[in-house]
Amino acid sequence: MKKGSLILLFLLSYIAVFSQQRIKPNVPFALYSFRSPEANGDSVLLRISLKNDSIQLSGYFGVRNITNFQQIDEYYCRSVKHANIIIENNFVLNYRLVVDIDSAVMFRRFDELLEKLNILGVSGVFLRTKSDRRNDGGFYIGISENPDIRQATVKELYGVQYSKKILDKECVFLDFREIFQESLADSEVMADPIDLYLMARKSNTDSNYYFIKSKDGKMMINDHQVNAYSLAEIIMKKNIMFFVETRADNTFYDLIRVMDVLYHAQKVAAQKSAIFLYNKTFEYLSEEEYENVMENCDLNFIILSLSDQLYLERNAH
Repeated sequence: MKKGSLILLFLLSYIAVFSQQRIKPNVPFALYSFRSPEANGDSVLLRISLKNDSIQLSGYFGVRNITNFQQIDEYYCRSVKHANIIIENNFVLNYRLVVDIDSAVMFRRFDELLEKLNILGVSGVFLRTKSDRRNDGGFYIGISENPDIRQATVKELYGVQYSKKILDKECVFLDFREIFQESLADSEVMADPIDLYLMARKSNTDSNYYFIKSKDGKMMINDHQVNAYSLAEIIMKKNIMFFVETRADNTFYDLIRVMDVLYHAQKVAAQKSAIFLYNKTFEYLSEEEYENVMENCDLNFIILSLSDQLYLERNAH
């Protein structure tokens, strides 16, 4: 009986220590977020948490505190190897990488994290947010592979450790980027959207590109204040691309706020389109009508990294 009590006490103490070790970032508030991977039945490959100067990794191999982003490599590789074994026996299983970031974290720190994940071949992450409706919501964002010329700019910002490298094949997670690129002929590889914008700018055909940012709590496009309703009118023009601008001293909250307003604008655009196209409110659309409306209100945006913005500044003229 005494031995059993000691074991129970040890387990309770271990659980208490373990729970104290977990970082709990105050993630940003967002109204128009999406359900988390777990809520959709997907598995989490790895969770990365940032708060103040702390970085924490958690997943199948437990919780690990690290001091810099370079230390992600080993844990990520082990997680990928484990996931690949499971996928071989269950090919329909989806894995996602989840990022929990405190609202007050500076954008430059988040930007460096994305550049690190880019080097590891990660094509997208889920940014967790909270709302009155759910605490497991957030936004999915893609991570585009940097052309070599912009990777050189990344090295300027964060050091030579951000050079491209050949990964151990066992540490490569076969995601949609690789599958998609392997299916394209060399002549069909998609052009870089930033280079497309620069070409359009030089030929004065860049009217479908919009730069949006949060400034002093306001949404701005080309120094003009906008809101979800004016953005909805832009979205309905079709074939629009938004470039989300940030500064190094913006916070992660500033970024999420821009994304939340963009998705709010898409919802407003969809409601207007449903009435215009079918004289129906959104909830009464058929499946085919819904698809047509969403195609008409497609939302395209890219979060410009700091290296993207430097590249634009140097090549805009």
